Amino acid sequence: MAATVCMVGPVFATEAGLFSANLSLVAVVGITLSVFAATLCTFLCLFKCFYAEHWKIVDGTCKKFVLVNVVAGVFHVAAAVVILALGEENWPSHNRAVANSWTHVTLWRFMCYDRTNASYIINTTNCSDDDKMFFPDDNFDTFTQVHIILLCTLFSAWSGAVHLARAWFIAIDKTGNADTFWDTDTKVRFAGDYAISASIMLACFSVLYGATNIFSTFVGPAVLAILLFMSVACLKEYRATSFACEKTFAFSSLCSAYVAVLVASVGNAVYRITHVEDTDSYGEAPLDVLLASSIITVAVFSIFIIPYAYELYFTPSKGPSTALQLTLTSVYCFMSLAAKVVLHVVFVTTGLSQSKLLANNTDDPPPDPQAQLRDLAIASSAVVTTSFFIFFVLYRCVLRQKSPKKRI
Repeated sequence: MAATVCMVGPVFATEAGLFSANLSLVAVVGITLSVFAATLCTFLCLFKCFYAEHWKIVDGTCKKFVLVNVVAGVFHVAAAVVILALGEENWPSHNRAVANSWTHVTLWRFMCYDRTNASYIINTTNCSDDDKMFFPDDNFDTFTQVHIILLCTLFSAWSGAVHLARAWFIAIDKTGNADTFWDTDTKVRFAGDYAISASIMLACFSVLYGATNIFSTFVGPAVLAILLFMSVACLKEYRATSFACEKTFAFSSLCSAYVAVLVASVGNAVYRITHVEDTDSYGEAPLDVLLASSIITVAVFSIFIIPYAYELYFTPSKGPSTALQLTLTSVYCFMSLAAKVVLHVVFVTTGLSQSKLLANNTDDPPPDPQAQLRDLAIASSAVVTTSFFIFFVLYRCVLRQKSPKKRI
Protein backbone atom coordinates (compact mmCIF):
# COMPACT_ATOMS: atom_id res chain seq x y z
CA MET A 1 0.00 0.00 0.00
CA ALA A 2 2.87 2.37 0.78
CA ALA A 3 4.25 1.91 -2.72
CA THR A 4 0.85 2.68 -4.23
CA VAL A 5 0.43 5.82 -2.14
CA CYS A 6 3.89 6.93 -3.28
CA MET A 7 2.74 6.57 -6.89
CA VAL A 8 -0.82 7.89 -6.70
CA GLY A 9 -0.37 10.47 -3.93
CA PRO A 10 1.65 13.03 -5.93
CA VAL A 11 -0.94 12.98 -8.70
CA PHE A 12 -3.81 14.06 -6.45
CA ALA A 13 -1.65 16.43 -4.44
CA THR A 14 -0.79 18.10 -7.74
CA GLU A 15 -4.48 18.18 -8.72
CA ALA A 16 -5.42 19.93 -5.48
CA GLY A 17 -2.69 22.51 -5.94
CA LEU A 18 -3.59 23.17 -9.56
CA PHE A 19 -7.28 23.66 -8.82
CA SER A 20 -6.54 26.00 -5.94
CA ALA A 21 -4.39 28.06 -8.32
CA ASN A 22 -7.37 28.42 -10.71
CA LEU A 23 -5.42 27.36 -13.78
CA SER A 24 -7.15 26.56 -17.05
CA LEU A 25 -8.65 23.15 -17.67
CA VAL A 26 -6.03 22.32 -20.32
CA ALA A 27 -3.20 23.21 -17.95
CA VAL A 28 -4.70 21.16 -15.12
CA VAL A 29 -5.15 18.05 -17.25
CA GLY A 30 -1.79 18.39 -19.00
CA ILE A 31 0.24 18.90 -15.85
CA THR A 32 -1.65 16.17 -14.01
CA LEU A 33 -1.02 13.61 -16.74
CA SER A 34 2.64 14.62 -16.81
CA VAL A 35 2.93 14.08 -13.07
CA PHE A 36 1.11 10.76 -13.37
CA ALA A 37 3.46 9.65 -16.17
CA ALA A 38 6.51 10.70 -14.14
CA THR A 39 5.40 8.88 -11.01
CA LEU A 40 4.47 5.78 -13.02
CA CYS A 41 7.91 5.76 -14.68
CA THR A 42 9.54 6.13 -11.28
CA PHE A 43 7.39 3.28 -9.98
CA LEU A 44 8.40 1.01 -12.89
CA CYS A 45 12.07 1.92 -12.56
CA LEU A 46 12.06 1.06 -8.86
CA PHE A 47 10.32 -2.22 -9.62
CA LYS A 48 12.87 -3.05 -12.31
CA CYS A 49 15.80 -2.20 -10.02
CA PHE A 50 14.60 -4.18 -7.00
CA TYR A 51 12.19 -6.84 -8.27
CA ALA A 52 13.13 -7.65 -11.88
CA GLU A 53 14.72 -10.96 -10.98
CA HIS A 54 11.80 -11.87 -8.75
CA TRP A 55 9.32 -11.12 -11.56
CA LYS A 56 11.07 -13.69 -13.78
CA ILE A 57 10.23 -16.49 -11.36
CA VAL A 58 6.62 -15.44 -10.72
CA ASP A 59 4.37 -18.01 -12.33
CA GLY A 60 2.03 -17.18 -15.19
CA THR A 61 -1.14 -17.32 -13.11
CA CYS A 62 0.14 -14.74 -10.66
CA LYS A 63 1.12 -12.49 -13.55
CA LYS A 64 -2.47 -12.63 -14.81
CA PHE A 65 -3.81 -11.48 -11.44
CA VAL A 66 -1.23 -8.69 -11.45
CA LEU A 67 -2.30 -7.64 -14.94
CA VAL A 68 -6.04 -7.47 -14.27
CA ASN A 69 -5.46 -5.44 -11.09
CA VAL A 70 -3.09 -3.03 -12.84
CA VAL A 71 -5.59 -2.46 -15.67
CA ALA A 72 -8.43 -1.88 -13.19
CA GLY A 73 -6.26 0.41 -11.05
CA VAL A 74 -5.11 2.56 -13.96
CA PHE A 75 -8.65 3.03 -15.29
CA HIS A 76 -9.97 3.94 -11.83
CA VAL A 77 -7.23 6.54 -11.42
CA ALA A 78 -7.94 7.88 -14.91
CA ALA A 79 -11.65 8.19 -14.04
CA ALA A 80 -10.72 10.15 -10.92
CA VAL A 81 -8.55 12.55 -12.94
CA VAL A 82 -11.29 13.07 -15.54
CA ILE A 83 -14.01 13.93 -13.00
CA LEU A 84 -11.62 16.35 -11.29
CA ALA A 85 -10.92 18.02 -14.62
CA LEU A 86 -14.63 18.29 -15.43
CA GLY A 87 -15.30 19.84 -12.03
CA GLU A 88 -12.58 22.46 -12.31
CA GLU A 89 -15.05 25.08 -13.50
CA ASN A 90 -17.21 26.52 -10.70
CA TRP A 91 -15.16 24.58 -8.13
CA PRO A 92 -16.68 26.16 -4.97
CA SER A 93 -20.24 25.68 -6.24
CA HIS A 94 -19.87 21.89 -6.10
CA ASN A 95 -20.23 22.11 -2.32
CA ARG A 96 -23.52 20.73 -1.03
CA ALA A 97 -24.83 21.53 2.44
CA VAL A 98 -25.73 18.68 4.81
CA ALA A 99 -28.58 19.52 7.18
CA ASN A 100 -28.32 19.28 10.94
CA SER A 101 -31.10 16.71 10.84
CA TRP A 102 -31.45 12.94 10.52
CA THR A 103 -34.29 13.02 7.99
CA HIS A 104 -34.00 16.27 6.01
CA VAL A 105 -34.42 16.12 2.24
CA THR A 106 -33.20 19.06 0.17
CA LEU A 107 -36.03 20.22 -2.06
CA TRP A 108 -35.38 21.97 -5.36
CA ARG A 109 -35.96 25.63 -5.89
CA PHE A 110 -36.05 26.99 -9.40
CA MET A 111 -35.36 30.13 -11.39
CA CYS A 112 -37.33 31.19 -14.44
CA TYR A 113 -35.58 31.63 -17.75
CA ASP A 114 -36.45 34.53 -20.06
CA ARG A 115 -35.86 33.16 -23.54
CA THR A 116 -36.30 36.59 -25.14
CA ASN A 117 -33.44 38.16 -23.17
CA ALA A 118 -31.56 34.86 -22.72
CA SER A 119 -31.16 35.31 -18.98
CA TYR A 120 -32.65 34.19 -15.68
CA ILE A 121 -35.26 36.28 -13.86
CA ILE A 122 -34.87 36.85 -10.13
CA ASN A 123 -37.81 36.85 -7.70
CA THR A 124 -40.41 35.27 -9.92
CA THR A 125 -41.86 31.77 -10.07
CA ASN A 126 -44.44 32.40 -12.75
CA CYS A 127 -43.17 30.46 -15.73
CA SER A 128 -43.77 27.24 -17.59
CA ASP A 129 -42.09 24.01 -16.59
CA ASP A 130 -39.85 24.15 -19.67
CA ASP A 131 -38.37 27.46 -18.44
CA LYS A 132 -37.55 26.29 -14.91
CA MET A 133 -33.95 25.65 -13.92
CA PHE A 134 -33.85 23.57 -10.75
CA PHE A 135 -31.16 23.79 -8.10
CA PRO A 136 -30.87 22.50 -4.50
CA ASP A 137 -32.24 24.70 -1.73
CA ASP A 138 -29.72 25.65 0.94
CA ASN A 139 -32.09 27.48 3.30
CA PHE A 140 -31.75 25.18 6.32
CA ASP A 141 -29.67 24.63 9.43
CA THR A 142 -26.37 23.27 8.12
CA PHE A 143 -24.36 20.59 9.88
CA THR A 144 -21.45 20.61 7.42
CA GLN A 145 -20.71 20.77 3.71
CA VAL A 146 -19.44 18.10 1.36
CA HIS A 147 -17.80 18.65 -2.00
CA ILE A 148 -19.43 16.31 -4.48
CA ILE A 149 -16.54 16.38 -6.99
CA LEU A 150 -14.08 15.42 -4.27
CA LEU A 151 -16.36 12.56 -3.23
CA CYS A 152 -16.54 11.35 -6.84
CA THR A 153 -12.76 11.57 -7.06
CA LEU A 154 -12.14 9.90 -3.74
CA PHE A 155 -14.05 6.67 -4.36
CA SER A 156 -12.38 6.18 -7.76
CA ALA A 157 -8.94 7.06 -6.42
CA TRP A 158 -9.33 4.71 -3.46
CA SER A 159 -10.32 1.77 -5.67
CA GLY A 160 -7.44 2.52 -8.02
CA ALA A 161 -4.99 2.61 -5.13
CA VAL A 162 -6.27 -0.70 -3.74
CA HIS A 163 -6.04 -2.43 -7.13
CA LEU A 164 -2.50 -1.19 -7.71
CA ALA A 165 -1.47 -2.16 -4.19
CA ARG A 166 -2.95 -5.62 -4.67
CA ALA A 167 -1.04 -6.01 -7.95
CA TRP A 168 2.16 -4.96 -6.21
CA PHE A 169 1.82 -7.43 -3.37
CA ILE A 170 0.88 -10.32 -5.67
CA ALA A 171 3.96 -9.58 -7.76
CA ILE A 172 6.44 -9.42 -4.87
CA ASP A 173 4.92 -11.79 -2.32
CA LYS A 174 3.79 -15.05 -3.92
CA THR A 175 2.95 -17.14 -0.87
CA GLY A 176 0.42 -19.73 0.19
CA ASN A 177 -1.88 -21.94 -1.82
CA ALA A 178 -4.79 -21.04 -4.06
CA ASP A 179 -7.34 -21.12 -1.24
CA THR A 180 -5.34 -18.78 0.98
CA PHE A 181 -4.76 -16.48 -1.97
CA TRP A 182 -8.48 -16.19 -2.72
CA ASP A 183 -9.37 -15.62 0.94
CA THR A 184 -6.94 -12.71 0.95
CA ASP A 185 -8.30 -11.41 -2.35
CA THR A 186 -11.86 -11.53 -0.97
CA LYS A 187 -10.84 -9.58 2.15
CA VAL A 188 -9.05 -6.96 0.06
CA ARG A 189 -11.98 -6.62 -2.35
CA PHE A 190 -14.84 -6.31 0.13
CA ALA A 191 -13.19 -5.00 3.31
CA GLY A 192 -10.31 -3.05 1.77
CA ASP A 193 -11.93 -1.62 -1.34
CA TYR A 194 -15.74 -1.74 -1.35
CA ALA A 195 -16.23 -1.00 2.35
CA ILE A 196 -14.58 2.38 1.72
CA SER A 197 -15.35 3.19 -1.92
CA ALA A 198 -18.96 1.94 -1.92
CA SER A 199 -19.69 3.83 1.30
CA ILE A 200 -18.38 7.04 -0.25
CA MET A 201 -20.44 6.34 -3.36
CA LEU A 202 -23.58 5.97 -1.24
CA ALA A 203 -22.88 9.28 0.47
CA CYS A 204 -22.22 10.85 -2.91
CA PHE A 205 -25.43 9.87 -4.64
CA SER A 206 -27.43 10.45 -1.46
CA VAL A 207 -26.29 14.07 -1.63
CA LEU A 208 -26.83 14.16 -5.39
CA TYR A 209 -30.47 13.07 -5.00
CA GLY A 210 -31.19 15.43 -2.12
CA ALA A 211 -30.82 13.11 0.89
CA THR A 212 -28.61 15.68 2.56
CA ASN A 213 -29.02 14.64 6.17
CA ILE A 214 -26.86 13.03 8.84
CA PHE A 215 -28.29 9.54 8.33
CA SER A 216 -27.97 9.40 4.54
CA THR A 217 -24.58 11.09 4.35
CA PHE A 218 -22.79 9.53 7.34
CA VAL A 219 -24.73 6.84 9.21
CA GLY A 220 -26.08 4.97 6.16
CA PRO A 221 -22.63 4.73 4.50
CA ALA A 222 -21.16 3.57 7.84
CA VAL A 223 -23.80 0.82 8.04
CA LEU A 224 -22.98 -0.19 4.46
CA ALA A 225 -19.29 -0.43 5.37
CA ILE A 226 -20.16 -2.73 8.29
CA LEU A 227 -22.30 -4.90 5.99
CA LEU A 228 -19.44 -5.22 3.53
CA PHE A 229 -17.08 -6.25 6.34
CA MET A 230 -19.68 -8.81 7.42
CA SER A 231 -20.02 -10.08 3.83
CA VAL A 232 -16.44 -11.38 3.99
CA ALA A 233 -17.21 -13.45 7.10
CA CYS A 234 -20.52 -14.59 5.61
CA LEU A 235 -18.83 -15.82 2.44
CA LYS A 236 -16.12 -17.68 4.31
CA GLU A 237 -18.48 -19.16 6.90
CA TYR A 238 -21.51 -20.15 4.85
CA ARG A 239 -19.88 -21.11 1.56
CA ALA A 240 -18.68 -24.23 3.35
CA THR A 241 -22.05 -25.20 4.82
CA SER A 242 -24.46 -27.56 3.12
CA PHE A 243 -27.42 -26.15 5.04
CA ALA A 244 -29.24 -23.98 2.52
CA CYS A 245 -31.48 -22.40 5.19
CA GLU A 246 -28.56 -21.01 7.19
CA LYS A 247 -26.84 -19.75 4.06
CA THR A 248 -30.00 -18.14 2.70
CA PHE A 249 -30.84 -16.54 6.03
CA ALA A 250 -27.38 -14.95 6.29
CA PHE A 251 -27.44 -13.75 2.67
CA SER A 252 -30.99 -12.40 2.85
CA SER A 253 -30.21 -10.60 6.12
CA LEU A 254 -27.31 -8.75 4.51
CA CYS A 255 -29.43 -7.88 1.45
CA SER A 256 -32.39 -6.74 3.58
CA ALA A 257 -30.22 -4.41 5.66
CA TYR A 258 -28.69 -3.01 2.47
CA VAL A 259 -32.10 -2.40 0.87
CA ALA A 260 -33.33 -0.73 4.06
CA VAL A 261 -30.43 1.73 3.94
CA LEU A 262 -31.13 2.54 0.28
CA VAL A 263 -34.86 3.04 0.85
CA ALA A 264 -34.32 5.22 3.94
CA SER A 265 -31.87 7.47 2.10
CA VAL A 266 -32.22 7.57 -1.69
CA GLY A 267 -35.75 6.15 -1.89
CA ASN A 268 -37.10 8.63 0.63
CA ALA A 269 -35.38 11.54 -1.10
CA VAL A 270 -36.65 10.61 -4.57
CA TYR A 271 -40.20 10.37 -3.24
CA ARG A 272 -40.02 13.67 -1.35
CA ILE A 273 -38.65 15.75 -4.23
CA THR A 274 -41.22 14.37 -6.65
CA HIS A 275 -44.17 15.02 -4.31
CA VAL A 276 -43.81 18.68 -3.37
CA GLU A 277 -46.63 20.45 -1.54
CA ASP A 278 -45.34 24.04 -1.63
CA THR A 279 -45.24 24.46 -5.41
CA ASP A 280 -44.90 28.25 -5.16
CA SER A 281 -41.46 28.02 -3.58
CA TYR A 282 -40.31 24.63 -4.79
CA GLY A 283 -40.55 22.63 -7.97
CA GLU A 284 -40.97 18.94 -8.57
CA ALA A 285 -37.98 17.39 -10.23
CA PRO A 286 -38.59 15.99 -13.75
CA LEU A 287 -39.86 12.55 -12.81
CA ASP A 288 -38.59 10.60 -15.83
CA VAL A 289 -35.04 11.98 -15.56
CA LEU A 290 -34.91 11.48 -11.81
CA LEU A 291 -36.28 7.95 -11.91
CA ALA A 292 -34.01 6.95 -14.78
CA SER A 293 -30.88 8.33 -13.12
CA SER A 294 -31.71 6.85 -9.71
CA ILE A 295 -32.61 3.43 -11.17
CA ILE A 296 -29.42 3.34 -13.23
CA THR A 297 -27.36 4.39 -10.23
CA VAL A 298 -28.88 1.86 -7.83
CA ALA A 299 -28.73 -0.91 -10.45
CA VAL A 300 -25.03 -0.58 -11.22
CA PHE A 301 -24.30 0.01 -7.54
CA SER A 302 -26.12 -3.16 -6.50
CA ILE A 303 -25.13 -5.55 -9.28
CA PHE A 304 -22.22 -6.89 -7.21
CA ILE A 305 -24.78 -8.99 -5.39
CA ILE A 306 -24.99 -11.33 -8.42
CA PRO A 307 -21.37 -12.60 -8.50
CA TYR A 308 -21.35 -12.60 -4.69
CA ALA A 309 -24.42 -14.86 -4.62
CA TYR A 310 -22.89 -17.10 -7.27
CA GLU A 311 -19.72 -17.50 -5.24
CA LEU A 312 -21.71 -18.12 -2.06
CA TYR A 313 -24.01 -20.79 -3.52
CA PHE A 314 -22.15 -22.40 -6.41
CA THR A 315 -18.45 -22.62 -5.54
CA PRO A 316 -16.79 -25.41 -3.53
CA SER A 317 -16.33 -25.00 0.20
CA LYS A 318 -12.57 -24.63 -0.31
CA GLY A 319 -13.13 -21.78 -2.72
CA PRO A 320 -13.24 -21.43 -6.51
CA SER A 321 -10.65 -22.93 -8.83
CA THR A 322 -7.86 -20.74 -10.18
CA ALA A 323 -9.67 -20.38 -13.53
CA LEU A 324 -12.88 -19.32 -11.78
CA GLN A 325 -10.91 -16.91 -9.58
CA LEU A 326 -9.66 -15.16 -12.73
CA THR A 327 -13.21 -15.03 -14.10
CA LEU A 328 -14.67 -13.62 -10.89
CA THR A 329 -11.84 -11.10 -10.58
CA SER A 330 -12.53 -9.87 -14.12
CA VAL A 331 -16.27 -9.63 -13.40
CA TYR A 332 -15.76 -7.71 -10.15
CA CYS A 333 -13.29 -5.32 -11.82
CA PHE A 334 -15.70 -4.67 -14.71
CA MET A 335 -18.60 -3.98 -12.35
CA SER A 336 -16.52 -1.75 -10.09
CA LEU A 337 -15.30 0.43 -12.95
CA ALA A 338 -18.75 0.61 -14.56
CA ALA A 339 -20.49 1.56 -11.30
CA LYS A 340 -18.06 4.33 -10.44
CA VAL A 341 -17.94 5.91 -13.89
CA VAL A 342 -21.73 5.68 -14.29
CA LEU A 343 -22.10 7.72 -11.10
CA HIS A 344 -19.69 10.25 -12.61
CA VAL A 345 -21.90 10.33 -15.71
CA VAL A 346 -25.05 10.90 -13.64
CA PHE A 347 -23.44 13.88 -11.92
CA VAL A 348 -22.09 15.36 -15.14
CA THR A 349 -25.49 14.97 -16.81
CA THR A 350 -27.62 16.37 -13.99
CA GLY A 351 -25.37 18.10 -11.47
CA LEU A 352 -23.01 20.33 -13.44
CA SER A 353 -25.82 22.58 -14.69
CA GLN A 354 -26.98 23.05 -11.08
CA SER A 355 -23.47 24.01 -10.02
CA LYS A 356 -23.23 26.58 -12.81
CA LEU A 357 -26.46 28.19 -11.66
CA LEU A 358 -25.34 28.19 -8.03
CA ALA A 359 -22.15 29.93 -9.15
CA ASN A 360 -24.19 32.44 -11.18
CA ASN A 361 -22.09 31.37 -14.13
CA THR A 362 -24.55 30.47 -16.85
CA ASP A 363 -27.05 32.06 -19.17
CA ASP A 364 -27.80 28.76 -20.86
CA PRO A 365 -31.46 27.77 -20.92
CA PRO A 366 -32.67 24.97 -18.65
CA PRO A 367 -31.75 21.54 -19.98
CA ASP A 368 -34.41 19.66 -21.87
CA PRO A 369 -35.49 16.67 -19.72
CA GLN A 370 -35.79 14.44 -22.77
CA ALA A 371 -32.30 15.43 -23.93
CA GLN A 372 -30.98 14.76 -20.42
CA LEU A 373 -32.68 11.38 -20.44
CA ARG A 374 -31.21 10.54 -23.83
CA ASP A 375 -27.71 11.69 -22.81
CA LEU A 376 -27.95 9.74 -19.58
CA ALA A 377 -29.01 6.54 -21.34
CA ILE A 378 -26.37 6.84 -24.07
CA ALA A 379 -23.52 7.76 -21.73
CA SER A 380 -24.37 5.09 -19.16
CA SER A 381 -24.69 2.43 -21.85
CA ALA A 382 -21.39 3.53 -23.35
CA VAL A 383 -19.65 3.31 -19.97
CA VAL A 384 -20.99 -0.16 -19.19
CA THR A 385 -20.24 -1.41 -22.72
CA THR A 386 -16.71 0.01 -22.70
CA SER A 387 -15.95 -1.41 -19.26
CA PHE A 388 -17.27 -4.81 -20.33
CA PHE A 389 -15.25 -4.68 -23.56
CA ILE A 390 -12.02 -3.84 -21.73
CA PHE A 391 -12.23 -6.73 -19.30
CA PHE A 392 -13.78 -9.15 -21.81
CA VAL A 393 -10.90 -8.63 -24.22
CA LEU A 394 -8.42 -8.84 -21.36
CA TYR A 395 -10.00 -12.08 -20.15
CA ARG A 396 -10.35 -13.73 -23.56
CA CYS A 397 -6.99 -12.70 -24.99
CA VAL A 398 -4.74 -12.89 -21.93
CA LEU A 399 -6.27 -14.41 -18.81
CA ARG A 400 -7.61 -17.57 -20.49
CA GLN A 401 -4.23 -18.46 -22.00
CA LYS A 402 -2.83 -21.58 -20.42
CA SER A 403 -0.27 -21.08 -17.67
CA PRO A 404 1.96 -23.62 -15.97
CA LYS A 405 -0.05 -25.83 -13.65
CA LYS A 406 1.75 -24.47 -10.63
CA ARG A 407 -0.87 -23.15 -8.22
CA ILE A 408 -0.69 -19.83 -6.42
